Amino acid sequence: MRKINLVHVAGGGVIAGVIINVAAIVVWETFLGRNYVAQLGKEFPNTAVPRSMFWGYMIAIAAVWLYAMLRTRYGRGAKTALIVGFMTWFVGMALPNYAFWAMGLFNGPLMFVASGIGLAEMLVGTLAGAWIYERPGVDGNTGSAVSAV
Repeated sequence: MRKINLVHVAGGGVIAGVIINVAAIVVWETFLGRNYVAQLGKEFPNTAVPRSMFWGYMIAIAAVWLYAMLRTRYGRGAKTALIVGFMTWFVGMALPNYAFWAMGLFNGPLMFVASGIGLAEMLVGTLAGAWIYERPGVDGNTGSAVSAV
């Protein structure tokens, strides 16, 4: 088994986190934010934004780390990155959103839309993070294989 380059995991995770967080901010400010607040019945605490952004970076780093682990089994490239992005989304976004709906905190349509947008964020972020991970020099890699499907 090849050794995982943790510097590339962190770098790819930060890039993926930037993509996830910027997309989340845009979506929150333009659409989802007022719906969440209306359904919750109160404003979110001041700590919600920095904590959410921290979560965005942590889930992105986890996705790139998972990509680094699974690429030896499934191969380098976009297909593996998309599989990892979907897996990370399912565990980190879809299941929690289902729980929020099941507990009656938010309605189904809001959770469905939020999950769908989260899927797009996670897939794009994981693709970008995997691309950064595969930069030349990782495991003797001579170039990026993420563009090859």
